[in-house]
Amino acid sequence: MKNLEIKFLIIISIFLCCFNCISNNNSFDNDSSVIEVELPQDEKNTFEFFRRMETILDSINEPKLGDLGFESYRFSHFDSFQKHKLFRLNHYNDADNELVVKFFESKGIESNEIYTLISEEKMDLTNEQFHDFSKLIKGSYFWSMNTFENPIPQYLDGYVYILEGNISSDDYSSLRNHKVVRVVPHEGSFREACEKLEEFYEQAKTKK
Repeated sequence: MKNLEIKFLIIISIFLCCFNCISNNNSFDNDSSVIEVELPQDEKNTFEFFRRMETILDSINEPKLGDLGFESYRFSHFDSFQKHKLFRLNHYNDADNELVVKFFESKGIESNEIYTLISEEKMDLTNEQFHDFSKLIKGSYFWSMNTFENPIPQYLDGYVYILEGNISSDDYSSLRNHKVVRVVPHEGSFREACEKLEEFYEQAKTKK
């Protein structure tokens, strides 16, 4: 049990390296399995977190959503056992939607951690599927959600959900780019939106 707790704390320190300040307002004994972490409101730490994320995505050949030139969303699922998943929805137009699915793993800890792409698949999505996902994005108020929550919960077998969205437009005023990071997110539209992309993948596998 103790080893699992240590392992998860290492994972959190990697993906949430900018949130490693233990709250001074919380106390716990040696048997506690839940630790509350206080988010520092520091732009440098936030920058370092997303710089780390960019390095991870580069290592598995993921593009920057803002460079794609069309509406896109990416759900990254980081697992405490270092088996990770990524689902990117490319919305080219109402008649052309694509889901890119990548499975990847990591080895090592902190600065020595290496990410390796295991598999990559692409599949078409229907316009109806895209609108089902869009309803959850709207229902979760994704574009106005805080990027990070405070305090961050931690669990023995935890996982991190990161959902990114980008809407490009010729009209610069309507350009949107947003990221939301949650550790073991609560039930609701945000979590459902993330898991909807995985659901599309599972449905496509079943049809094969």
